[in-house]
Amino acid sequence: MNGVSISDAMASPALFGPSFMGESWNVWRVVLKAAFGEPLDGGELEIFKTVAGDRAPPSGQVAEFDCIVGRGGGKDSVAAFIAAWKAATFDPRGKLRPGERASVVVIAVNRHQSAIAFDYIRGYFEAIPALAAMVVSRTDESVELNNGVIVEVHTNSFRGVRGRSIICAIFDEVCFWRSEESANPDEAVHGAVSPGLGRMPGSMLIMISSAHTRSGLLYEAWRDGFGRD
Repeated sequence: MNGVSISDAMASPALFGPSFMGESWNVWRVVLKAAFGEPLDGGELEIFKTVAGDRAPPSGQVAEFDCIVGRGGGKDSVAAFIAAWKAATFDPRGKLRPGERASVVVIAVNRHQSAIAFDYIRGYFEAIPALAAMVVSRTDESVELNNGVIVEVHTNSFRGVRGRSIICAIFDEVCFWRSEESANPDEAVHGAVSPGLGRMPGSMLIMISSAHTRSGLLYEAWRDGFGRD
């Protein structure tokens, strides 16, 4: 799947298209194109501005993609789609040492939510023949692919995600994270994954959640960055 853009993957009947049929996914289509540096046409640019404010779309793939989305807005489906697409399109040449694995890490608010996230991811790798052909092994919380990528789902513990080479980290419902390990679990997990993201060219941090309190990493990202180039 090397070279398949996120918009093409989302539209392709042979890939993720059957999961994203209909106009209700139009905003997601546009925002994903923008986040991954694909050009937008005039109509798409107007849609982009309705959710991103009066700013220009990015000129290339962003390093951080922050989504504040209401309930029923398709967050789980899209987070799992990004995780599966990022993993399947990764080209390991020149990026991994012998024996090294790259990780796509989805970090959920609790075990129940992590199970839901993994069901979506596993479903993509079972239902789509091109993805199923890439699977080397799977556990209850991970899928390993033949391009050296492991897709993993964890709860919000900084201890479980250290020491990885990370091409994509998705903080699922990050506004609602709680932990006995840290007073600020979003900051602790961010600190744990940042070195892994820094090791991989083109890596991306994605924070996706419904809104909650006016504090935390996602709130700060909105406060400091919404509508600004």
